[in-house]
Amino acid sequence: MIYPVRQVPLRSRIPTVRVRLATDDGELTFRARWKDRPIDLQRRILFLMRQGQPIFLEDEWGHGVCLRPECVWGASVDGRPDGPRPAPRAPASGSRPPTGR
Repeated sequence: MIYPVRQVPLRSRIPTVRVRLATDDGELTFRARWKDRPIDLQRRILFLMRQGQPIFLEDEWGHGVCLRPECVWGASVDGRPDGPRPAPRAPASGSRPPTGR
């Protein structure tokens, strides 16, 4: 029997989290694939930093990211799908709401 090929790669089914790292070269922000709770990834990164072990992550495209622990100062992981949402803006004074036309 012939089975159809998957149209969607399996890695796209693993959710992504937004990772922000403070490094010697500045702030580094990217999305990483992680199955468990986001706080677990943050704790894992901090643990590896303290142990002096390299930090291996996979970004949303499947590329490997390796960071030296001595270059990373801190880590923050956000598990919301689109990251933090901006605050709603107040309408400009004198403007009218859009009509349905």
